[in-house]
Amino acid sequence: MRSLSIALIAIAAVCASASPAPPPPMMPSDMGGPPPPGSPGPPAGPKNGEEASVMVASVGTCSQDCWNESAESAGCDPNSDDDCLCGPFFDAVTSCTSQTCSIGDNLQILNTLEPLCS
Repeated sequence: MRSLSIALIAIAAVCASASPAPPPPMMPSDMGGPPPPGSPGPPAGPKNGEEASVMVASVGTCSQDCWNESAESAGCDPNSDDDCLCGPFFDAVTSCTSQTCSIGDNLQILNTLEPLCS
């Protein structure tokens, strides 16, 4: 009888340790709700041409060269004139980056300028 009790205890211990752990509790962000207060949101985009210029310069030299060349060919200052930034300059800089820069640089320029010009 004693060996049967020990065997049952051993089997129960093995079964208990083999049970899967319960899933972690769901967080509000897992349920599609808003993030908890104080959570960082997506990075803020540029608010004007001057901030966009700084962001473009951080992408790389190819995009910075296109920015400078496009500002000259557009005949206006995209850093201070939103009509320039979203007009002739936009067409020139996106054309330049698509023809001469990497795909990643080109997409970064578009992602930087598009929110300002939409």
